Order: sequence, then C-alpha cells, then structure tokens
Amino acid sequence: MNFTDRLNQWGEWWASFMVYQTLDSMVILLVLGIVCFLLRKKMPAQFGYCLFLLALIKLVVPGQFSMMGYLYAPPSERAIEISYFQPISEQEITVPDGSASDGMKTPQAQKETIPSAQRPWISGNLTTPTIIMIVWGWIVIGLLSGFVWRLCKTHRLIQAMAPVQRRDLPFDIIQLKERAGVRRSVPVLTGAWITSPVVWGLFKPVLLIPNDVMKRFSANQLEWICLHEFAHIRRYDNAVLLLQKIIQILFFFHPGVWLLNWLIDQQREYACDDIALKGVNTPRIDCGEGFLGVVLNANGMPTLAMASSGMINSKTQIKKRLMRILDQERPLHTRLSLLFRLLIIAFILVVLPYGGKASVQCIRAWTEIQIDDVQRPPARYWPGMCYDSWRDVVVLHGGRNKENEHNQVESCNDTWEFDGEAWRLVSTAGPSRTGIQMVFDESRGVSLFYGGYNLKCEDGRSRWTGNSDTWQWDGKDWKLVCESNLEPGQEHGLIYDPIHQKVIRHGGGTLENPMQYSNTYEWDGQNWNLIASDGPPGYCGLFFDSTRQSVMAYAALSSDSGWRGELWELHGSSWIKIENFSQIQEPAWGGCYGFDPISKNLVLFGGGGSTSLGYSKNFLEHRTLEWDGSKLHEIETRQSPGPRSGAEFVYDTRRGRFILFGGRDGNNDFVNDTWEYSTTTKRLAFMFSHNE
Repeated sequence: MNFTDRLNQWGEWWASFMVYQTLDSMVILLVLGIVCFLLRKKMPAQFGYCLFLLALIKLVVPGQFSMMGYLYAPPSERAIEISYFQPISEQEITVPDGSASDGMKTPQAQKETIPSAQRPWISGNLTTPTIIMIVWGWIVIGLLSGFVWRLCKTHRLIQAMAPVQRRDLPFDIIQLKERAGVRRSVPVLTGAWITSPVVWGLFKPVLLIPNDVMKRFSANQLEWICLHEFAHIRRYDNAVLLLQKIIQILFFFHPGVWLLNWLIDQQREYACDDIALKGVNTPRIDCGEGFLGVVLNANGMPTLAMASSGMINSKTQIKKRLMRILDQERPLHTRLSLLFRLLIIAFILVVLPYGGKASVQCIRAWTEIQIDDVQRPPARYWPGMCYDSWRDVVVLHGGRNKENEHNQVESCNDTWEFDGEAWRLVSTAGPSRTGIQMVFDESRGVSLFYGGYNLKCEDGRSRWTGNSDTWQWDGKDWKLVCESNLEPGQEHGLIYDPIHQKVIRHGGGTLENPMQYSNTYEWDGQNWNLIASDGPPGYCGLFFDSTRQSVMAYAALSSDSGWRGELWELHGSSWIKIENFSQIQEPAWGGCYGFDPISKNLVLFGGGGSTSLGYSKNFLEHRTLEWDGSKLHEIETRQSPGPRSGAEFVYDTRRGRFILFGGRDGNNDFVNDTWEYSTTTKRLAFMFSHNE
C-alpha cells in the first residue's frame, strides 16, 4: 500500500464522515427547532443551551450515534456497522490477494527491511474526495493558525495589565464573587485596551475591566455586569467557547454549525443575564442601561474578547436581549427544573441513538463488468489470480481450458492483467499450470505462485504432472526462483502477511489425496521455511482478519473425505478451530473466499457441496455468504454470478471491491465472465432507525 492509496483510503473515510455527520446534524437541528418552538413560552435558557450544545457535540462523536435513516433496500441485504473513528492500519488497508486467501500473520517471521528505491512511494491518481480532504486540511490549518495567533496576542496583552485593588471598586468584589457561586480565585485586572468588563481564561480565569470603569458605568450597572461575568466562570463557559470554536473551524463549511454556535451563544447570554438579575437588588432599568453600556463600549476590543463577552450580536438580538432584561413579568430561571432535566435525559437516551447505523450502512452488490469476448481471457477453470498493489492491476495466470484442437482440457500458460475496465494479454511465455493460488509479495513487488499441475492431453489421454517449484512475475517476465521436492500438488494456500512482510504458504494436496498436506511455510525470497505443522489439511482459504488481528483459514474438506466448513485461527505456531460452519449449512468446496476490509467480514461465494470429492454440477452454489466474526449470514443481492466452482476471487484495494473471474458452471462449461463484488455506504434519507 503506497502513500497515494493510503491517502485515498483516508479520503473516502473523511468524505463519508463529513457528508453523513453534516446531514445528520441538520436533522437533529430540525428536531430541536420543533421542540423549542413548542416550548418557546416556557423554555428556560439553560434548557435551550444544553440541547443546542448536545447537537453541536454530536458532530464529532463516533458514527454509531447517527440520526440518518436510509432509503429502500431489500430487507435481506444485511447492514454492517463501521466505526468512523477506527484507524486504518497497514494490515487493514493492505489486503493481499490470492485465489482463496487474503492475509496471514506469523509470529516467527522477522520484519524485513525494504529499500525505498524498490517500492513506489506514490503511484496512481488522487480521488476527488482525497483532493477535497487535502484542501479542507489546508483551510483548517490556516484557520487554526489564525485562531492560535489571536489567542497568543490577547494573552500577551493580558500579561501586561495591572491588578485592581479591592478598594478601587464601589463594592466588595470578593463577596460578589461568592454571591455568584464562584469558589475559585479570580484576579481583577485593568488595562487601557479593555473597554468593557469581560472574563478571560480557561483554567485560571481573570476579570478584565477598563481603567476608567467608574466613568463608563454606575455602581449598580457595574455590579450587575460583574455578576454576569462571574456566572460565566461558574458555568465554565470559556471551555465551551473553546470547543465551539474548534468545531466551527473543523466544519467551517457547515451552515448548521454556524447556526448552532449562534444559538448556543444566545442561550448562554440569556442564562447568565437571568443569574445576574436574580443576584442583585438593582432596578431592571439600571441593568438594562448597564447592558447597553457594554454593547456601546465592546466594539473597541479584540474579536476574541468580544466573543468571550457575548457581544457579537445583531441589532435585532441586542434589542431582544434588552427586552428580556427589562421584562419584570418574566420568571427568572437559574437552575433547570426536574421536568426539563428529564427532557434532556430523554433527548440523550431516545433521540441521539436513533439512526445509529444509517451513516455506516453497507450495501453489497454484484455487478458484471461488460467486456467484449475478444478483449478478455478465454474461459478457464482453477487459474491463479492476485492483485498487484504496486501497479494497481489484477494478475491472472494459467488454469485449464478446452482450447486445443480436440476440445480437450489442458492447462494454460498465458498471463493477463485487469485494470478495472479491461483485460490485457501480457505474456504467453509463462509456465503452464492449473490448480494454483497466486499472491502478490508487497515487499518485493512481484506476484508468486507455488506448485500446481501441468495438464497435457496426448493420444486422447490426460497427463497430469505435479510440481513443487516457485515462480514470480514482475510485470514483464516470469522467473523460476525456487525448485524443490516439497509437497508437489495443487491448491496450496498462499497469502502475504502485511505485518511481517512475508509470503505464507499452507496446505494443498494431490489428485490422489486432496487432504495430503497440512504444513505452514514462510517465503524468505529464496526458500520455504516450515513454521507450523498442525493446521487444517488440504484445500484452505487463508485470510487475515483485521478485526481479530489473527490469521484465519477456511477449510471446506475434512481428512475423512467429508464436508466440514471449518474456520481456524493461527495462534503462534499452532492452529485452533474456532467455528464449524457445517452445523449451520452445507459448506461449499471449490468456492471463493476473501476478507473484506470495509465490512471486516469473510466473504464466501459459490463452490460445490456433494457427499463425495468428485465434481457434481447438481450441487454448485451461487450464494454469497459473510462471516462477521461470530455468525455466518447469507447475503441476498439483486443479481449475482451463476453457480460455479473453481473461479478466482481477489480484493482490489485501489478500487475497494472484489474481482471474480471464470470457473466452471452448472452445465460443466468453463466460463470467462468478470464480476465485481462491492461494499458501499448506503444512500441517505431523513428517516429514523434505532441503533441496536
């Protein structure tokens, strides 16, 4: 996985999060608007403040607290939940490919140093979401830099201010602070640049007042203003202001965030006005005049200080706030009643969790890629296929077909590559093999296969020759890299371990005994080294489960020539059986297996399921199954490939989908159709769906 691919992965994650959270918050804002409209005559400011603040915080919580529902989809399409904030690790996004495998991890393997010159750091193009994410990132960096610069500038100004003596004020500031319910020490500072009293600071708050404060305000006005500012300290409003600012920078493009911040600021000032009004015996007219004095004098202060004092308001809001202060018939609420506390709890427990899966729904879909017959490989059965992440192509080699002059089955030696749209013949000089599995060696940038059979028809008879050699494809030429006498045969499971950067081989068998081998080896570039010998025997599909952080093997056959469908997990140098799918349904031999890094599920498709090891077209499957780590589920899609066995199935990490090719169908015919199996996020709708 090069840097561009990783960046594109994060771009998709970022775009999904931003789109769903943005629309999701708009739905919550609509709900809150309805609630506030219904309670507008009795709703205290504290209640509105809490509701709007919860809606703002919800923008940055994990995706399982989403409100969005989803549009119509067949009920049988099972939804898989994905956490937005789960980091994408190397083993999760670098998904190696093999005909029946996706990844493996061996504790004995040692990490190999890769010369940077051998590995392309950047390849391919950036996707549109990634480009938008990069632009967003630079804008956020610029806004954060400006915000931090203004903070530092204001902090320097405050450090140069002089302390105010208690005797210089017309009232006892300590008693006033205690009357406001503030237990912390709050120094009072004065400076020429301060034109109106304001509170500053998060952990050590200070009260800033003008040098000529007594010329600007009367004693009664100043007492009400100071009580108002102490109310901000008691409520830790500056911490909330900082959170608001950070969220507004991250979602600078979101009109709902600007609206929510405006509403939060409004309700905060209303709440502090009420606390100050209830704490003084000053006539309301003096309080109103004090508020107007603050408004008139606030324009000369820095923007951050103005925001801290709540003075960035429109004329309409200033008038509305003044009328609230002067309204002597309006009850003053300094604390939430039991009813409104219960309403907030109900909002948290009932409204916020709804639609928890909507933002992270996954839709499965099979799509046949339409390619002209002359532009795709001939029909074949049991080829080898893997995904080359260095060049972003799927590599297909070998298999068996009916292309000789007598329409007899022979193994193939041609190599094809698929770029997501079309197949291209790249070599006819490779080894003639069938029954192979291929894997891409990320550390060396080559595709590998081991063993397989050479099938040749002579004098009307099929001659099978088992092999135990290792070949590699570098995108231009085939090269024999190892000859050995170890376990000749077919369907040896191959996988690339992205953690230890090793190719792993396991199992395999011969025509006479498909369950003959159960050893596990690792490839060091020259030889295969034994690391385990107690694994499931025979044909196994290997994959790396990034959720369990373990190497897994799906074994369809048992050593007694029966069907079992077992799932094994590799612990150190030992294999442990963790699941028996045969208790759920009849397993399929000769099917496709692969791990989906998006849904974090094992995907199974096709294969046969008879009571003998022979080929039986009557038992071929075309079902799609997924194992989510605890259960096996059947996935119903609007269309799917026909029943088959011996097809190839690999994951294209660049495009985020599986590619399936070939196999043998229920009519005993070899096929050469190309399909893709994708997991995508679901479309949006303004509906509720409870988070289970």
